[in-house]
Amino acid sequence: MAPTTVVIVGAGITGCAAAFYLARLGAGSHHCIVIDTAHSGPASQASGKAGGFLARGWVHAPQAHRDLADRGFDLHLDIARSLDGARTYGYRAVTTHSVELRPRESTIAVTPRPPLSSSPLSARRPTEPLHKARPPLLPQWVLPDNNESGAIDVAAKTIGTTATTAQCDPRRLTRALLDAAAPHAEFLHARAIGVDVAPAATAGPNQQGVSRAVAVKVLLPDGRTDSIHADHVVLAMGPWARDAAAEWGLPVPPVSAIRAHSVVFHANERAGPADGGGESGAAEPAFATSADCLFCDATALLRERRRRQPAGAAQATTTMLGPPVAGSWDDVDLPAEWEVYPRPDGSLYVCGVSDVYDVPSSGSSEAVRDFEIEVATAATAKVSAAAKACIPGVAAAEPAVSLQACCLPTCRDGMPILGPVDGFQNLWLATANDCWGILLGPATGEAIAELIIKGEGATTVDVRPFYPSRFKGGDD
Repeated sequence: MAPTTVVIVGAGITGCAAAFYLARLGAGSHHCIVIDTAHSGPASQASGKAGGFLARGWVHAPQAHRDLADRGFDLHLDIARSLDGARTYGYRAVTTHSVELRPRESTIAVTPRPPLSSSPLSARRPTEPLHKARPPLLPQWVLPDNNESGAIDVAAKTIGTTATTAQCDPRRLTRALLDAAAPHAEFLHARAIGVDVAPAATAGPNQQGVSRAVAVKVLLPDGRTDSIHADHVVLAMGPWARDAAAEWGLPVPPVSAIRAHSVVFHANERAGPADGGGESGAAEPAFATSADCLFCDATALLRERRRRQPAGAAQATTTMLGPPVAGSWDDVDLPAEWEVYPRPDGSLYVCGVSDVYDVPSSGSSEAVRDFEIEVATAATAKVSAAAKACIPGVAAAEPAVSLQACCLPTCRDGMPILGPVDGFQNLWLATANDCWGILLGPATGEAIAELIIKGEGATTVDVRPFYPSRFKGGDD
């Protein structure tokens, strides 16, 4: 018997995890064709530019969302054991700290913000004493040794242990998942331009008007078009799912995009003298780190700065090139919050500024090309300034950097969109995992595979609360 053909549109972590679990759970009974426009292969968008931070118990509500997130954390550990994650894609357990910068002797009260699944730091603000120098629990590479001459106090708290937090390189993980699905999965460099639909031949008495997806139409790099037969179609297109559904005449999911900026400091490369390029080959990393991740907050510091600022004065825009102890914290144009993820290869991933963003059109009539997300230089300047101010070794080393932005798919109710497309027997949607996309990726892929192989109601995690049908009538 010929294998069931599953066409997956989108080669991010969700699509590649779906292929991985279809291969694992289907025992060769399913063959996946994973389609993406990127000539570079899987993980060209958010899955290749995300931080790769993983946590158990950080998604608070509703319960279904927490169950999916915790399942994702457990599956990451299982995958790391199966694929030798430490070697293959930099998986490791980490200790995680929150770090809050406050103006010294400030009388401003910090009002706690309600816990949000998309903002783990807001629910974990430090309650420890303030320190004039580096708090003892922080690793030696964080903050200057002595901050006596600075105008800030620091509060720190450990918010994740090696049992509850971990990290990975998401690009390498995504590609490892698809590689591990072979020979039951293949990558196709093409642009999906439509889904062919037919009435369901086996519709039951309560399924009048139910349709089936029978093929995915694609545009190939050489300009030819083709139609790929499909027994099942999975749309794992991130924030592009909305425009694609509208163009293809499908129910439109209410998914939008949040643009997230990040800077990667490459420990073994130094910036070139003129063009900022790097030269590799250093015997030792340019700066030292450890398996500790940081969630940093300067909200109170920025609030005090605004309070002291004369009316009509311009905002500070100076970027510190050295540790703050050598100058004034008022010179550092900080974001309100930022996150720091040292990686096992010695590089340092720092992210911190996000905004609402209109993704480039999926453009069904355009050539097959990579989507480029515009990088806001002001945003990456803030992130770079925060890293150099809080991690003196980075400022001293002047490493090569990568400035990047990606689009996180989010939904108006803050929940993932996962399950059957309303009115279809074999069309599945998986998107809107927001800032937890890497954490949720394996659990989302497993759920899609279980829906296809076992049917609805037979998933390890009950994903019915995430069904697209909760948006009856489409998105206004």
